[in-house]
Amino acid sequence: MAPREIHEMLEQRRRLLDQREAAIRESETHLLELKAELEQIVTRHEQMVEAEKKRSQAAAKAKPAAEADKPKDPKTQAGPRNVNQTQLVKIYEAMPPEEAAARLERMPERKAVEVLRLLKGKFAGAILAEVKPERAARLTEQLLTTP
Repeated sequence: MAPREIHEMLEQRRRLLDQREAAIRESETHLLELKAELEQIVTRHEQMVEAEKKRSQAAAKAKPAAEADKPKDPKTQAGPRNVNQTQLVKIYEAMPPEEAAARLERMPERKAVEVLRLLKGKFAGAILAEVKPERAARLTEQLLTTP
């Protein structure tokens, strides 16, 4: 190979390396810009998470105070329902009122009153409407007089 050809090959190689170096610098600049943008996004996200955490803590502190101001529902004053009571309520509320009334008529009045107290007013009323009038009157009286 002649020195001139070697010189041209080296010059071509240098131009190729210069192009690669320029592309790498451009990529580095782009990556630095993306890194800065990503850091801003992460910072904003962390600030939003912290703000939400503070809001939920403030809401949790305010909730007990708000609940203390609410009048107590007699059905919930005794505490949360146990699993059996919850299941019983679901069963009675899923039944047609006629069937529920037939079952209430067969149980002792004290138990029937307990069941009616657990039910929502709409369901209890529909069931009482299907109970024999004399028994419905006694159950209603007990609902009013017994705590």
